[in-house]
Amino acid sequence: MTKRRDMQASAIRWIVKLLLLLAFSSLVAFGRERFWLPIMLAGIISCPFLGRWYCRWACPVDCASSCVRVAKSCANKGSPRAYPRRAGSRFLREPWFRALWFASLALIFVACLVSGSRVELFLRITALGVLCVVFFSPGLWCGSLCPWGGSMLLLERLRKRLRGIMHR
Repeated sequence: MTKRRDMQASAIRWIVKLLLLLAFSSLVAFGRERFWLPIMLAGIISCPFLGRWYCRWACPVDCASSCVRVAKSCANKGSPRAYPRRAGSRFLREPWFRALWFASLALIFVACLVSGSRVELFLRITALGVLCVVFFSPGLWCGSLCPWGGSMLLLERLRKRLRGIMHR
């Protein structure tokens, strides 16, 4: 009974992710990707209370990653490993590298705001994430480089620390 329920939940999750990927793709196709930002911001703001639901359900990079993973596993049926080893990912998971990465993204974001340029930073970062998961392991982007996931992870850790301090 639980296996059937797990399969149904997995199917529902796939349908929702594909529908949201289609919605994001259509917004991009019509030049309206800024309408996706409220969904992403809702995911970041609600993260301390609801967890990283945006990463699991609504992130277009995660959906593309899942599709690539399924396609690679179908193409490599005889091979036990669909992805190569994570080359250099230990370096990318270092705290100093993450801090440098997020500081550089924040600097680019502030420079775009100050200069008034119409650079679609959100779209370009998302496209970079899709390219990263197509050519490398999904964990490289989602676990190390994604600025949205990193901010959500930071909020989750902050919530856990605050909860630990309050319960003493």
